Amino acid sequence: MKIDPLNPIYLKGFNDGYEAGKKVAVDYFADGFEKLQNTKGVGEKTIRKMIKAMDLPVDEVKE
Repeated sequence: MKIDPLNPIYLKGFNDGYEAGKKVAVDYFADGFEKLQNTKGVGEKTIRKMIKAMDLPVDEVKE
């Protein structure tokens, strides 16, 4: 079976899969970052340094 990469149905499926993959990756990162905030020994200063170093769009930090 030959796949035409310019076929609109193929492109829609590809883009939908790409977006779903991005969502899974972002959710995974967010879960890990939340666990890090709840880790003993990692305080607000360390979290703020990480946010600044990674240029994350974070408004508030859990205390």
